[in-house]
Amino acid sequence: MTARASQLRKAVRRPLPLEYHPLYRFYQGGSLTRTFRGLPAGQDDNWSEDWVGSCTQAGNDDPDGRPQGLSRVPVPGGGAVTLRELVEALPEEMVGARFADRWGPITGVLVKLLSPAGQVPLHAHPTREWARQHLGSRFGKTEAWILLDTPGDGREPAYAGIGFVPGTSRARFADAARRHEMAGLRATLHRTGLHPGEVYVAHAGVPHYLGPRISFIEVQEPSDHIVIPETSGADDDGATMGLGWDLALDMIDYTAAGRAETLARARQPAARAAHQPRVARGAPVP
Repeated sequence: MTARASQLRKAVRRPLPLEYHPLYRFYQGGSLTRTFRGLPAGQDDNWSEDWVGSCTQAGNDDPDGRPQGLSRVPVPGGGAVTLRELVEALPEEMVGARFADRWGPITGVLVKLLSPAGQVPLHAHPTREWARQHLGSRFGKTEAWILLDTPGDGREPAYAGIGFVPGTSRARFADAARRHEMAGLRATLHRTGLHPGEVYVAHAGVPHYLGPRISFIEVQEPSDHIVIPETSGADDDGATMGLGWDLALDMIDYTAAGRAETLARARQPAARAAHQPRVARGAPVP
């Protein structure tokens, strides 16, 4: 065993602290997350996502062109290493031999603290099978939102759109996306108000949008795959992950169109947290 390996093994025998880890993203936010963490809130900006214990590299670099997304942990006497490096060096100790054999040296989950300041555009994520076939990825992106705070922006309350309303077809949705008809796109989804303590699950392939001024924990598959139909057209390549609209729109699940239970399926029993009063006072989800 090398001295470095011995040092890493010694490090993982105790809890590994994870620091605040903001990422630069395409939308503004972050102030409610910093408040939740007990940090000075400051102004919302594009350092709007906080990735916790991440072994996942973001799909975009930071403004200086540096890759981002990999959490770093201190190693006593050895500086800091990325959590991914630690898992790759010690897969059995970090995630277990059986898990590592099946999925590789990765935690298999990504947790984010999010607090968008305004509207998050309508977007969707792939299933594992679609991601494997078209992106060469083991993971798609099903995600869950645990609502912490939902103040809204003073003009309208916090809300989410998730799942198609009755009568939505692929042809209708694709036409609105190609024409960049943002209002038309949003009209294709169920819209509901959000409240602290509620939990939602956005299944892979189901489009959704959010806004404004909400704070939540997102627990998701460890990928950064995203297609953003609600775009101005200035960066269609980025909005489709370079796949083009024809293929990118095939990622979306249109079979749920017209099902009244689509939104109900996304709602989960209300979260309760004994040490987070703002969450604990949320009313049960109907």
